[in-house]
Amino acid sequence: MNRDKKLLTALAVVIIAVVLIGEVLAYANVREYNANVTYRYEQASWSVSSNGSSSFNFVISDNGTFTATDEYIIYYDETYCTAYNSTKMTVIGQMNAQEYYIDQLIKTLAYKGVTDITVVDAAALAEKLTGDLAETDCTTALIVVSGALPATVYTGQTDDLILQWLDNGGRLYWSGNALGRYYSTENELFKVSGYQELFFGIECLNGEIDDNKVYEDVIANNYRYVLSLSNNQALYGVDGSNLSNCLTLGYTDGQYSSIALVQHGNGMICVFGGNYTDYQRADLSQVIAAGLCYCSEIVYENSGSVIRTTVTGTAQLLSATDNYAGYIYIGGYFPSFGRTFYS
Repeated sequence: MNRDKKLLTALAVVIIAVVLIGEVLAYANVREYNANVTYRYEQASWSVSSNGSSSFNFVISDNGTFTATDEYIIYYDETYCTAYNSTKMTVIGQMNAQEYYIDQLIKTLAYKGVTDITVVDAAALAEKLTGDLAETDCTTALIVVSGALPATVYTGQTDDLILQWLDNGGRLYWSGNALGRYYSTENELFKVSGYQELFFGIECLNGEIDDNKVYEDVIANNYRYVLSLSNNQALYGVDGSNLSNCLTLGYTDGQYSSIALVQHGNGMICVFGGNYTDYQRADLSQVIAAGLCYCSEIVYENSGSVIRTTVTGTAQLLSATDNYAGYIYIGGYFPSFGRTFYS
């Protein structure tokens, strides 16, 4: 009997020890990352550190005269109709598909250093865009994943608030359905004629070919590789061949691309092809975090591993006065950290 008690006691001690060791290891394995870029004269000194073993990528883009975004708003209004196709979107918990997409996007952007984000409904969106029209240099970005803009800012007219806002410097990030095809009210979804010309001046959207997967990299630049872009859907994508001041990146079928950034007035439109997937959301967060615009050009890129240390380097730049955005991220196609540094 005593022997059995001693055996049970010893077994309990072992179990407790294993649990405690597991807790210590779990705590010790908490990853910590850091990065920095300092611009001086015609050089950029950079560093990236990790307390574990990690892969990193670093890209510096010259953004011409395009100023950095300082505020992000996301449109979501559950009382308004949407053109959101959620048939292929996995949802966890009680959220609907659009809520889940937005929730995950905000979390993804947060660990890439983008935290000044506000979710607005249709009324608040109109109020915000109207206020931005009073600014001489609007640097607000709007993210829309509903597939339809609300009637408070868009009804298919040339003087619509959303178009005035873009002309004044606003930045629109769009995913899902063809940009401008629909506007919505609380009770109905309306289809617009000539919507492509309103936003792009010409017809350039791939609006009809469903599930159009493409597998060739855009060869005009190396952003697909350096940003680990993974969404290869071209449905609703842009044909940028006849657009001025347009940057296409990601994947292409030779005509339509999975991502396109296009100048509109003093502002910008950024279109992400396809229906809603984790890959599309990942690319959206990467392009936003990297601070890209329609005139971005890669001036430096690097990649490697950092193992419980700090890796440093120096990038030679073309000029000391250009407008640079340096983006460092860790984790490749599954980033766990990212930071952008502007010159």
